[in-house]
Amino acid sequence: MPPLPPLSPSPVVLRFTLSALICAIMVTLSAPARGGGAARRPTVVMAAPLGQEVVAQDGAEIVIWNAQGEQLARFAGHTPFRGSLAAGKLAGVFDEGLGVRFGKAYAKLLLLDDPPALVTLRRVFLSANGQLVAALHRNKGLAGHADTVSFWNANTGRKKGMTHVMSGRRLLEVALAKKGRLAVVCGDRERREVFCRSLRIRKKVRQVSSWRSAAHRTVYSLDVGPSSTRVAVSVTGEILVFSLPQLKLLTRKPVSALSALFPPQLRRLLEPFPSAHVLRFSPGGDQLFTFHGTKVVGVGRWALLSGRRSGLTAKAWLPRPRGLHGAIKELLWGPKGAILLFAGAGGVALQRYEGNERVFHETLRFVPRPNSR
Repeated sequence: MPPLPPLSPSPVVLRFTLSALICAIMVTLSAPARGGGAARRPTVVMAAPLGQEVVAQDGAEIVIWNAQGEQLARFAGHTPFRGSLAAGKLAGVFDEGLGVRFGKAYAKLLLLDDPPALVTLRRVFLSANGQLVAALHRNKGLAGHADTVSFWNANTGRKKGMTHVMSGRRLLEVALAKKGRLAVVCGDRERREVFCRSLRIRKKVRQVSSWRSAAHRTVYSLDVGPSSTRVAVSVTGEILVFSLPQLKLLTRKPVSALSALFPPQLRRLLEPFPSAHVLRFSPGGDQLFTFHGTKVVGVGRWALLSGRRSGLTAKAWLPRPRGLHGAIKELLWGPKGAILLFAGAGGVALQRYEGNERVFHETLRFVPRPNSR
């Protein structure tokens, strides 16, 4: 997931460059002193679809809870974690290497075949059904942007294949279909052209379609809809929706359409409004939410129509929760149409907020049990 800036004003303005967006899920944010020393903030937070489980790492350990805040697992994790959580599995970079944890207390570990060098790994993804692992990494050399995406069977660890991009291009985002049979990868060419590819994932990896645009400089986020027939892409200044697997453009909308939902005194802060830093389909596929992290920080809610009336309509704006002093670390749809927001609360503890109409309310804190190992 992309970097998510603090919700409260800060004297330090975080610049939302693409490299920051890709890496800031692992950025440690400072917090008030505790016991005379610097208090820890979780460097990584991620949640399973619908928020059924949530995981956090603070640089020394990894803790997993269920949606009720009950601790499921706790184990050492000193390697900066890059991964994904779904269907009772945790895929990512562990102290032992690139693998998948599962089972009671996530104690079982399956290491993946023929992994890339860990220092070349940028991001790791897991399909919603827990069957497919994907990783963005650099193919040759240790320095530089990701130019390769590789895929593995999450049950056997066997590698399915990989695909590369040409020199001068970089891969920035991967979105996996729910059943893990289709993937969309997007990136840019020197921030002057955006491109996307749809890939069929079976026994081998095969490209189905491609798209590119010199009208957009870069891509921020993408998501495949629950029916696996559409993909939404956040590019410079716009949201685009394509059909799958052929990547045919269905509809587009400037993100500045959200300005109509703002009080007049705030509308001037919306320009320039570069794009949505996070974009996600609702479980029913008829809505999107977009997270915006510059100037006016908050979440936009969109209605997505199909058929003859296809299009995107801005429906609501949810401003940052009041009283939140940490940083937003994870956003996703929850049950009953709620938008779940997770933020660091010190140590490995988390705060969860739920937003339904126009306001976020804190609903739960996830706190590790100190005597559980």
